Amino acid sequence: MVKVQLALHSSDGATRCLITNEERTLAYETADDGIVKAMAGRSRVYFWAELEGTFLHLRAELDDQDQDW
Repeated sequence: MVKVQLALHSSDGATRCLITNEERTLAYETADDGIVKAMAGRSRVYFWAELEGTFLHLRAELDDQDQDW
């Protein structure tokens, strides 16, 4: 499970996302348009995710109310 957060501001105008897991052993920053679209304007969304080699694949979205981290 990962938490995806949109940056509130960007110095270069790109919309950036920070992706972390609950243990904080994964921290990944991206400006990937697909992830930004999946956020649908929300500032924080939780997803099931799968790491395949160096690629992180977001899977099903989780309900925010069930998360406490």
